[in-house]
Amino acid sequence: MRILKRIMENYILEKVKIKIKEGIPINILKKEIENEKDIEAIYFNKLYDKTSIERDELIKKEFEKKKIKVKGFKGNVL
Repeated sequence: MRILKRIMENYILEKVKIKIKEGIPINILKKEIENEKDIEAIYFNKLYDKTSIERDELIKKEFEKKKIKVKGFKGNVL
């Protein structure tokens, strides 16, 4: 958790908000969108198993309809 705290402190200096949540991704993201209207993009690390790929595609379709940029990166990039 210390590493995570340090990363978040660095982003605060750049005025970037990071939230870490646990649960079903699509449900968490929908709730965040409802609560905070100024979300411009969603970024995440990709996983390559079938279930994760299907989940990521569902999320991408859902939020691109709402004009929110969705971008996945190889796990070692973010």
